[in-house]
Amino acid sequence: MNHWASSEAQPAIFARLLAELMNRLRLSHVENLHNEPSWPICSRLAVQASLLGGLAKESDLEGLAYFAQTVTDLSVLGQEDPAHIPESWAGALRRLADFLDEMMVGMDAGDGSDQWLDEARWERLTSWFAHLETPLLVMDEVEEVLLRWQEAWCDDSLDPKNETELQERWLRLREFGDALFNSPAEDDDASLLRWKGFTP
Repeated sequence: MNHWASSEAQPAIFARLLAELMNRLRLSHVENLHNEPSWPICSRLAVQASLLGGLAKESDLEGLAYFAQTVTDLSVLGQEDPAHIPESWAGALRRLADFLDEMMVGMDAGDGSDQWLDEARWERLTSWFAHLETPLLVMDEVEEVLLRWQEAWCDDSLDPKNETELQERWLRLREFGDALFNSPAEDDDASLLRWKGFTP
């Protein structure tokens, strides 16, 4: 992937996106603000951000330090004003926390910060948050599924029967995707959001 940024730029790009999203959330009107339960995952994010911030300052990594501070701000928002964070953020917050867990474990085991700054998941996380509550999020979800499949099965010799079924199912999914995202503009009945011709 890595077609638009890499290395130290990735955490800073992600941090700017998070800061912009949080500004929008704070400005949004929310009723019964103080009756909402806090987001438990934000306590986890707060601990991770504190550890990451310390490592970033030790290594003089400004982009990573900015990112850690932004995650701290996000954790505070989730704990103090939880109603401002939409339920649709749940999966993205978990994904972020899982990545930071892996990063902290890796760096604690001796990984250099450059190994994690070049990690392609920075870009995928940025994309995931950028597409929250938009139709484009489906592409991030599909990509994550395929990447998990690649990690789990790509080096294995598949049973011929399974391989044939995978090929058949993929052709059907491609047909579905083409019908959804390449609908003719002149055909109102084939609207992107209304096409219902796929039957699993």
